[in-house]
Amino acid sequence: MDIKDISQKIQVYCKDRKITQSILSQKTELSISLIKKVLSGKCPLDISVIQKIASAIEVPLEDLFIPFRLPKRVRYRSNKEPKASRILMLDEIGCWLENYEFIEELLGIQHKSWLNIKASSPREYAQKCREYLKISPSAPIYNISELFEVLGVKLYQIRIERDSFCGASVFDKKGQPAIVCNSYEKISIERQLFTAAHELGHLLMHLASFEADETAENKKEEKEANAFASYFLMPNELFIKYWKQYCSLGFAKSVLTVKSIFGVSYLTVLYRLSEFVNSDQQQAFRRFLFQFRSEYESQYGDLESKKEPFGIEPYGNSKFIFIENRLRRLVFEAVSKELISISRAAEILMVPLGTAKEEINSLKKDNFFE
Repeated sequence: MDIKDISQKIQVYCKDRKITQSILSQKTELSISLIKKVLSGKCPLDISVIQKIASAIEVPLEDLFIPFRLPKRVRYRSNKEPKASRILMLDEIGCWLENYEFIEELLGIQHKSWLNIKASSPREYAQKCREYLKISPSAPIYNISELFEVLGVKLYQIRIERDSFCGASVFDKKGQPAIVCNSYEKISIERQLFTAAHELGHLLMHLASFEADETAENKKEEKEANAFASYFLMPNELFIKYWKQYCSLGFAKSVLTVKSIFGVSYLTVLYRLSEFVNSDQQQAFRRFLFQFRSEYESQYGDLESKKEPFGIEPYGNSKFIFIENRLRRLVFEAVSKELISISRAAEILMVPLGTAKEEINSLKKDNFFE
């Protein structure tokens, strides 16, 4: 990389971290004029200067010499996302994809072509996808990450401290699909599960919409992906069965019971109920929301904004599992076959070297490598 490429990376990091030229000058003890020259790419490459800047913006020096690895086929629509934040997030996803591809090639893993389902509506897509996966019509989905493995969909649980970003879907260089979900603690597990199913809907229904530079939301496609997720996680016939079974409990308690069966949010249940109303669906949804809120608060107290009532505990004793483990298994398999070093394993898994060593020693005790 030349100085212009490095300066562009520095600019992106500075914008993301809200570091102005003046602040950067103070942190590095370099003159403003020199900082301006570096950021414009108009000065000779000086490692000592770049080292000071890397330290000031809290980025490893070697990262500034690696080009951005932005996926070309990605569906992540958000007009509100700052450009610098978007670039850095997509770069992290691109790095993860490259490492995933590397480990799969190393182990000689072959891929089947992406699922080609033909359907006329999100509900039919959801039904056919469940049929392909051989999910019983009478069974809720308890482990969506396991189903992604069956489909050949990679899953990345990224942690971005913004609840405005829930997820994205992407194809790697070989055309293999991947889903990215934000595992930020303020996003409920129910919302994360719905996001995973929502992105699966995009992968199945909207293949023509995977353009990295496109940021404008397509409301029609978003609505279709929401409908797919709802019917994939909560088939209509099964929803009706459980609603009839528990509707005598009272409205709020019925909603809470049904949502706990499917691992969805209370809003998803309310929206489904509104679909059975012949009149204005949005008006029906608002009426159901008011009824639920009133009953809930009279029985349980305040309904906190953006917090799922009686939600799934991230690492609690829950029947719903949402943990990506395939990449970790493949990495440890490569270590056991002495195809990669422990330090390379740590790099791929994005964990400290000490953590990787501890996990590998634990696996050795459990005879994983035998």
